Amino acid sequence: MPHTNRLAGLGSALDRREARGAFRISKQPEFLFSEEALVHRRSWSENLTYYTGLGYLAGEQAPGAWVLPAGGALTEQTGVL
Repeated sequence: MPHTNRLAGLGSALDRREARGAFRISKQPEFLFSEEALVHRRSWSENLTYYTGLGYLAGEQAPGAWVLPAGGALTEQTGVL
């Protein structure tokens, strides 16, 4: 009985040269509705400012959220507000 390679031709399914046309990514953003393309987007500096402020506020609130349950437990124990 002759030996045949059952996996022959499988490599062509994974060949990158053949798959290039199927996975082209456009250089411009795609919008579902044309109205979305007219909306102003934030620049990188506006995003930097926004996310810096957001991180500051989150960092400012996190310790309070951490201490609040402990403070509530302390007032229950002592009875003093």
